[in-house]
Amino acid sequence: MPTRRYLSRLPIDCLKIDRTFVSQAHRHGQDAAIAQAVISCAHSLGVRVIAEGVETVEQLEFLRMHRCDQAQGYLFSPAVHPEAMAQLLAAGSLKPSAAKFN
Repeated sequence: MPTRRYLSRLPIDCLKIDRTFVSQAHRHGQDAAIAQAVISCAHSLGVRVIAEGVETVEQLEFLRMHRCDQAQGYLFSPAVHPEAMAQLLAAGSLKPSAAKFN
């Protein structure tokens, strides 16, 4: 079965970009090309994209510019227990103002 056809049949609705590609993506090298390609490919298949390991505003701006749907990482909050996360969300204390871009 051709790869495109195989990919379009996978039961996924979300794809994560690994932090190794996010960490240097804003510097416009190969990591940027890979991140852009993953975002574009996922969107063409109707799949949301989440970038993990976002630590800087520059990384976040790059991801927003390339229409990444969501991000997670230390820029927003260090890892926390689920109960603590619910409290952070209720208090609106995540930074920057929104982890979801659209």
